Amino acid sequence: MRDNKAILIAYLSYMALGAFDGLLGVVWPAMSLDFGVPLGALGILGLISLAGFVLVSFNSGPLIRAKSFHWLLLAGLGIRAAAFMVIALFPSWPVILVMTFLLALGGGGIDSGLNIFIAARGNARQINWLHASFGIGATSGPFLAAGVQAAGGTWQWNFAVIAAFLAVLTFLVWRTASHWRMEIPLKEEQRPAAKRQAKLVDSLRLPVVQISVMLFFFYVATEISTGQWSFSLFTLGRGTPELAAKFWVGAYWGVFTIGRILFGLVADKVPLNTFLRGALVAATAGALLLWWNPVAWVGFAGLALMGLAEAPIYPSLIASTTARVGRENAANAIGLQGAAAGVGGATMVGLIGILATSIGIEMIAVSIVILAFLTLLFHEILLIAAARRRPQAA
Repeated sequence: MRDNKAILIAYLSYMALGAFDGLLGVVWPAMSLDFGVPLGALGILGLISLAGFVLVSFNSGPLIRAKSFHWLLLAGLGIRAAAFMVIALFPSWPVILVMTFLLALGGGGIDSGLNIFIAARGNARQINWLHASFGIGATSGPFLAAGVQAAGGTWQWNFAVIAAFLAVLTFLVWRTASHWRMEIPLKEEQRPAAKRQAKLVDSLRLPVVQISVMLFFFYVATEISTGQWSFSLFTLGRGTPELAAKFWVGAYWGVFTIGRILFGLVADKVPLNTFLRGALVAATAGALLLWWNPVAWVGFAGLALMGLAEAPIYPSLIASTTARVGRENAANAIGLQGAAAGVGGATMVGLIGILATSIGIEMIAVSIVILAFLTLLFHEILLIAAARRRPQAA
């Protein structure tokens, strides 16, 4: 029963992480107008987020050993609740910059900590559904913004709602301290020699690891950029009414979430590489429809197709890492892939904003097509590299 309560709170906490990602893209045009900054300034927030997120993620293991997992999760939720409330009450560009860094610190602790916790005490399906919870949160973001707009509220109200939700989660985690005990993995020198991990530099020398890192860079850049910039593409570039655009961005995250939940039910029953190739081809086709857009519904359909096709990609690539790189390189590869994912999401969101501002808003759609194609290309290269490595490893 204790495990079930902890896992439920973990899912809700991951939903809160996703809510901000789903919300930011649809409120950013109003925020940038209020602060007098260009649309491309969203990239600045991405880089600040990356710095804080990586700082905590890379040190989550030592933090858990020095304190406790309960302490890390409690601090992460509390910091994010406070930062969201500060933004809601004192909105200004300098405040946003500082609070974005604090949001990233808290998010890094929640993300890395919950993945460690579920992996240690759950199973593969629970891990997949943990990531599906992120999609549920991301789906709620645009619909929350639409509800606030319909009620006559400003964008700050959205941040206040998320802050209140996080405050409740912080209280629940505080009251359930005994539910969050977990075994800390042995330090490297305490493990049997046969199970020791390869050094980071040795893993980095492997072409299959290098290609995996690039694949994660481009995939997450595609997923996040599509979610963050589609609203601006529809409203500022194609004249779509704001409520309709929020609905379709919410639909993108919604079908993404449904696809991830459904994939969790069949993940062990499908040929993974073939399934991934089909998903990446479908995502690229969706990106092309989003760019082509001869009539509005074609662009909307392309966005929805992208959300559905992208759903299984990240969990599947994580699950297949050990098979690609070997058990001794798996931990290093997963860490590098996660770092590349963060860098890809942050840098490409910023670059697309610069292109949209300097060249034209339709560069959003063009950029998404290029990113989707590069993701598909690197997946095919990765399959070749992994096939070449198997005889050498044997």
